[in-house]
Amino acid sequence: MIPIKPAPEPADFDAKVRKEGKRFLRAAKLRPPVPDEKWDNRRFWRPAIPDLYQAYGGFCAFISFRIHSVTGWKTVEHYQPKGKHPRLAYEWSNLRLVCGLMNGRKGDNEDVLDPFTLPAFTFDLNSVSGEILLHGKCPRTVQARAASTIERLKLNDASCCAQRVEDAQAILSGKWTREEGFATNPFVARCLEAQGLL
Repeated sequence: MIPIKPAPEPADFDAKVRKEGKRFLRAAKLRPPVPDEKWDNRRFWRPAIPDLYQAYGGFCAFISFRIHSVTGWKTVEHYQPKGKHPRLAYEWSNLRLVCGLMNGRKGDNEDVLDPFTLPAFTFDLNSVSGEILLHGKCPRTVQARAASTIERLKLNDASCCAQRVEDAQAILSGKWTREEGFATNPFVARCLEAQGLL
């Protein structure tokens, strides 16, 4: 996970997403917690996926891997869970572009750090194992939530680590240029550069 600058709300978001969503919320008079089935046929945030994909370069907000437009599973993640905060379900500021895997792992949990407010030195990389670690400069105020984020999202599962190792080797071997490394896996490239390996 890397810090992400929030993109401005698209000009047509209100018409495409918020108006229909607010109409539903007024009629439904939902009170938290709202079970997932209450949102069936009311997922008016889905038209925002192309805008999120373009605004954030196609990268999953939590894992920093590119979600490929053909094979990737692009989803809207409600950073503040819609079941607990239904009034934010159709708000651009609460939407994150994430892959389906990370969306499922976060679920309705609120112990995951927000990439929009993430301090610069929070996570680091073991380029040999591919594991994400807490950075030596990780602020004490976020250390517990940073550790919880790694655990909750299973950021160090075997497949995630293997992909980071593969990407790190592509950068370090010269298979990718520095620019290609940043364009393909910005988390790995940033860590390698900070470690003086680029």
